[in-house]
Amino acid sequence: SEAEAYTVKVFDRWGQRMWETDDMEAAWDGTHNGLPCTPDVYLYVVRVRNAEGTEYEFTGTITLLR
Repeated sequence: SEAEAYTVKVFDRWGQRMWETDDMEAAWDGTHNGLPCTPDVYLYVVRVRNAEGTEYEFTGTITLLR
């Protein structure tokens, strides 16, 4: 079934939110406030709610290289 609600958040290792979107077509470009982020490991959190109201959360890491 189709997603009713969708968010993606990217955090640095200290828990600061670096990026957030509710656009399924958007992709993080490795910047924060227009400046390149430091090469490091970042955490992502994806939350999805389907049309039936069931919520899912997926987490993982992204290694940013420059």
